[in-house]
This record gives sequence, structure tokens and C-alpha cells, in this order.
Amino acid sequence: MTLIDHYAYSNRFSRIHPAEKIVLTLCMMIFSLLAREAAISITVFVISGGMILFAGIPGKFYGKLLLIPLVFIFLGLMPVTVNMTQGD
Repeated sequence: MTLIDHYAYSNRFSRIHPAEKIVLTLCMMIFSLLAREAAISITVFVISGGMILFAGIPGKFYGKLLLIPLVFIFLGLMPVTVNMTQGD
């Protein structure tokens, strides 16, 4: 069993039905997308991160998982930055 599987099966929310967790996640995502404000998106991110930490996932492990999408964001921003500087 990998470490992510261990945390998935042993956290505080493991006994909650998966459909309930999916509905909560989809509602938060849709709310964040429809609001179109950075403050609301950041609030949703902080609340969901807090819930993950409350569930018993260690912060260090959660931080490592967040590095994966951050690498993609950084790699995607590099060409945009180069194109913006060349246009001046």
C-alpha cells in the first residue's frame, strides 16, 4: 500500500460516503468558478486545505502533493511571460 492509499483509508473522513464528498467538492468548485473573484477562490482553497489537514493528512505530505500542480503552472507561465516580454 502506498502512502497516499494509507492516508485515504485511515483519515477522519474515510467513513463518509464518497458521493457526499464528491458533491461537496463539486459545489465548492462550481461556486469558485462562477464567482470569478480571486478572494473567493482563495477562500475555497484555504477551506478545502483546512479540511484536508483536519482529516489527519500531515501538512508536509499535503505540501508535497501541491507541488505537482505548481510545477505545471510554473511551466505554463514561462512561455506566457516570454511572449509578453517580446511584445514590448
